[in-house]
Amino acid sequence: MTFQSAKATAMEKKKNAVNAFKSWDNFKQWVLVPDTVLDRHSHEESGPTWSNEDLDPTPPERRTWRWYNYVIFYFALSFGNWTLGSSLIGIGLNYWQAILAIFISQFISSIAMLFNSRCASVYHIGYPIVARSVFGMWGSYYFVGARAILAVVWFGVQAFSGASLVANMLRAVFGHNYTDIPNHIPKSQGITSAGMLAFFLFWLAHFPLAMMRPYQLRTFFNVKTCL
Repeated sequence: MTFQSAKATAMEKKKNAVNAFKSWDNFKQWVLVPDTVLDRHSHEESGPTWSNEDLDPTPPERRTWRWYNYVIFYFALSFGNWTLGSSLIGIGLNYWQAILAIFISQFISSIAMLFNSRCASVYHIGYPIVARSVFGMWGSYYFVGARAILAVVWFGVQAFSGASLVANMLRAVFGHNYTDIPNHIPKSQGITSAGMLAFFLFWLAHFPLAMMRPYQLRTFFNVKTCL
């Protein structure tokens, strides 16, 4: 993909996103995933419920990730382990106990991730389709919904962590112009107006990435790892 084509795609996505929030019908049309040839062939009257672009196996032209991209991806995600280590030390463990606990927990979770990713790596299908094979077409709705709720909660946790880093950057750049922002949020909420500003800016920076598909995020994670 050239820079010009990437720019044109980004501008088209921006235009569609702006138009989506002009009315409820536009928003529903924006989030609707178009059906595919497979869906039109096997479920002519069902619409995109059972088969669409997000549910069908990933086509070969979009399988752009290689083994080193996965290494880079998890390396970029491992920054949270630094905060995990400091948290363990904060509750009373010494440095080697914290390191040992992290290594053991990561090893156990990696085994689960290995088995969990087998279907995706071999058949190129996502979690909703795997859930259907176990719980059925309708039964999978509960597990996909539970996973979606978990994703919302985890995104909030990660966004709060990211907002803390943004707050540090704002304090370093703007000094007292940022730290002296009047607080209008009750102390019981655990966040200040300045912290909420940092949270909003982090969320705003994340929003365009949420509109990209995994195969389009490969370059982003490469850059993130370097940074």
